[in-house]
Amino acid sequence: MDELAAQFLDAPNTEEALAWLQGGTRSQIRTLGEDESTVDSISMVEELYAAGASNVFAVDIDSYDRGANSGKLLIELTDAPTDREQVLGIVSQIAQANGFDPELDYGQQYVLQAAPN
Repeated sequence: MDELAAQFLDAPNTEEALAWLQGGTRSQIRTLGEDESTVDSISMVEELYAAGASNVFAVDIDSYDRGANSGKLLIELTDAPTDREQVLGIVSQIAQANGFDPELDYGQQYVLQAAPN
């Protein structure tokens, strides 16, 4: 995963998620996944940070005439066991809601997460 994470982090269409979302305008909205609201997308990223994520990146950002969207988040985990458990709990809920298996903790530094549908 670290190699894949490095590729995403070096890509031109990767941005720190919160700053990227907040940088949108009324005519150029920015969202994650199927969220139609920037506010909902910001809330999800803030929840990950509050749970203990070190960084949250929007990756594979697609730009459109009226804005931009990312369907994936790259989440950097801390070494703190409680933070890891809380962040991976949120990630697992999203994964299971999208029909995927929960994310287990195997000491990884990053988690790639599909944004909610």
